[in-house]
Amino acid sequence: MNNHSNHPRAYDVVLGGQSLPAILSAILQELREIKQKRSWRLIYAHDEYGKPTAGNVNLLIDAIRNGHKVRIVIDIKDYEYALDADILWIRNGVVYAQNTSAVSAAFKGERLVFLEDSYYFMTIVNTKGDREVIRWSVGEHRRKDGLAHNKVAAKWFVD
Repeated sequence: MNNHSNHPRAYDVVLGGQSLPAILSAILQELREIKQKRSWRLIYAHDEYGKPTAGNVNLLIDAIRNGHKVRIVIDIKDYEYALDADILWIRNGVVYAQNTSAVSAAFKGERLVFLEDSYYFMTIVNTKGDREVIRWSVGEHRRKDGLAHNKVAAKWFVD
């Protein structure tokens, strides 16, 4: 087809006059931007004694102060679990995160299952490696067991 034809070019009809490479480039750029918006970035990590292993706690504090959401991945002996911070505190350069949304579950072989005697599992973890856990029986206003404290390694992510 020559340039003097009365027939529209395929690019004009299908792509609004843009070339296919330009359209593909724009789509890829938009996908990169979406991925950045939806991905979580590791911003700080520590071992079970609170010793930093990656990132900087001050970057985490700045991200919290600027309204970012926080997710923590906690390393427990033979598995890891992630929790979203429901509430965050910053005190003396230490970040504390609370999550109250879990219901008890445990591994049975390779399956993760709810426990027969289910309980709510509430956690506070901080950037010094401390984790506090309390359990309340489901359907009752009764604390199950005592308050537990242990040391954990954790990775702190922001959106």
